Amino acid sequence: MFATENVEKQIDTSQKRILIIEDEVMMGFLLDDMLTLLGYDIAGLAQSINDANEQIEHESFDAAILDVNLNGQKTFGLAAQLQEKNVPFLFSTGYDKGSLPEAFRGLPTLQKPYNQTQLGNLLNELLNDFAPAA
Repeated sequence: MFATENVEKQIDTSQKRILIIEDEVMMGFLLDDMLTLLGYDIAGLAQSINDANEQIEHESFDAAILDVNLNGQKTFGLAAQLQEKNVPFLFSTGYDKGSLPEAFRGLPTLQKPYNQTQLGNLLNELLNDFAPAA
């Protein structure tokens, strides 16, 4: 019997565009900085549901980071929109993962506060899962 290693392939972050959907200005800037340091390009920063809808419909991006709560509004409609477009995304939240609707509980979620390493690892895993087979 052969032993198998669980070796995760690293995603080439160059040319990968990430849409940030976050209402807290400082958190948006922090995410922008962390993603840039990780080698990603920023497709945009949406701070409201309307802005996010516009960017999801009209911008080109490879993945999104979606805050669960934008200015007091839940973003699960945006999550469904991203799923319909087959765009990988992860949730960013200060809430417990159990507070997500059951349909979204299995999706990648960053629990605030998080650091650059946690962000990079989860985003790499997310993009790896959506990468075309070699």
